[in-house]
Amino acid sequence: MGSPAVDIKDLLVADSSFTFAENTFVGIIPEETVPSIGVLDSPGQPPEGISDIDYPSVQITILGEPFKYTETYALADTVKNLLHQQGGQTINGTWYLGIWADNDPIFLGLDEKNRPEFSINFRIQRSP
Repeated sequence: MGSPAVDIKDLLVADSSFTFAENTFVGIIPEETVPSIGVLDSPGQPPEGISDIDYPSVQITILGEPFKYTETYALADTVKNLLHQQGGQTINGTWYLGIWADNDPIFLGLDEKNRPEFSINFRIQRSP
């Protein structure tokens, strides 16, 4: 199985609103690109040891245009709604049993250029 962040990015770009390396990235959010979405691998739960099921997590960070809090929140909410309760599908050769949002978009604050930043964490169940 590959990186869950790459798989989730591919699920996002399957929706025509998101384009890899244009407004959706894995591991980073380029400073010059706003609004943009970064998908990052994050600690999940340990495997059960009795099955092939893996329990990774991803964190998605959304960076908006300066002073565009409402629009950035709306984009974060779109991401949450697109991914929450997805499952029963194969992505890049890995079977995804389920994807769940752990939270609504969390406001992280404004960066040094007054751009709002939000974060959403997703827990995942997947199997080879």
